[in-house]
Amino acid sequence: MPQNGIYKDGAQALASAFAYNPNLKVINLNDNTLVGEGIKKLSESVGKLHQLKELNLGDCLLKGKGSLGLANALRNHQQLQKINLESNEIDKISAEKLAEMLRTIPSLQEINLSCNYIGETMLERIANLLPAARVVRE
Repeated sequence: MPQNGIYKDGAQALASAFAYNPNLKVINLNDNTLVGEGIKKLSESVGKLHQLKELNLGDCLLKGKGSLGLANALRNHQQLQKINLESNEIDKISAEKLAEMLRTIPSLQEINLSCNYIGETMLERIANLLPAARVVRE
C-alpha cells in the first residue's frame, strides 16, 4: 500500500488487521506517514509476524525513535530477508543502534538506509556490523 496517505489511525487499523494474517510475507507501506502511536502499534504487530520476509517502510518519517522501536520488535525474526528504511530521517546514533539490533536476524540479506542522516563513514560501520547483509546506500 505505498503512497496511500496512511497516517496514525490507518497504521493502527493495519496493525490490528495484521494480527489476523500471521503468514504475511511482504509488507510495503512505503511513503506513508507512520509516526507516534501508528509506528508503535505497527511495530508491535510486525514483531509477531514471524513468516515476514520483506518489510518496506521507506519514506515513512520513522526517524530514530520509530526505527529503533521497529528494530527491537524484529530482533527475534528468523525469516526476514529485506528491510527498506530509506528516507526516514534516521540519524547516525540511531542507525548504529539499529544495526546492532538487526544483527540478531540470521536471514537478513539487505537493508536500505539510503537518504538518511547517516553519512558514508557510518554506512561503512553498519556494513561491518551486518556483514551478511547488503547495505543499500544509493
